[in-house]
Amino acid sequence: MNIMFIGIAYSPFYTAGDKNFFVQLLTELIKKEKVNKIVVISINDLGERVSVQQIGNYRIMIYNLKRSLHINYKKFFHDINNNLYYRHHHGIFQETIERSLCILNNLNLIKFLVQKEQINIIHFMDNFGPIMGFLKKLFPKIKLTYSPPFYNKRVFFYDLYLKYSFKDLDKIFPFTDSYKNILISLGIPEKKTNKNTMWHQII
Repeated sequence: MNIMFIGIAYSPFYTAGDKNFFVQLLTELIKKEKVNKIVVISINDLGERVSVQQIGNYRIMIYNLKRSLHINYKKFFHDINNNLYYRHHHGIFQETIERSLCILNNLNLIKFLVQKEQINIIHFMDNFGPIMGFLKKLFPKIKLTYSPPFYNKRVFFYDLYLKYSFKDLDKIFPFTDSYKNILISLGIPEKKTNKNTMWHQII
């Protein structure tokens, strides 16, 4: 099984951000030989174009994409080892436009990696909005999944936004049962949802 992870500001080290879950998850998947290949696409204005996460003898290649627009302002933080990493302010309008354009502007790279690495699953580390459905149409044979951490209704159409963002995904792994129940209430089929602690079930 070969997986491509797509997210925002993924770093190959522990930080104060929410990507620590994936740093640990990718490490466990490799150490337990759950997957053959892992590739990470990270929207990250900081760092080299391509970076590496070394896990034993295995090298996870991380492709850092510059944002296509700079609507949101940058935030820079330091981890416990004083490494600088990048995050940005979240706004549902701005982030959807930024993320979608970044995916569209880097489609050639994504297509190349999907073919080269023979990707079977694309797992989103963040909500990229309806553009996720576009990728499903582009790669109909690839399983698309997402693990939403929490429900944060910021605007009145947030539920509708979630519904159309998730409708073409093959599997959703909410972190809590309450979030799972919300998704079901929005019309997401229950068979598409699993509690995130059982993420390994996908492989």
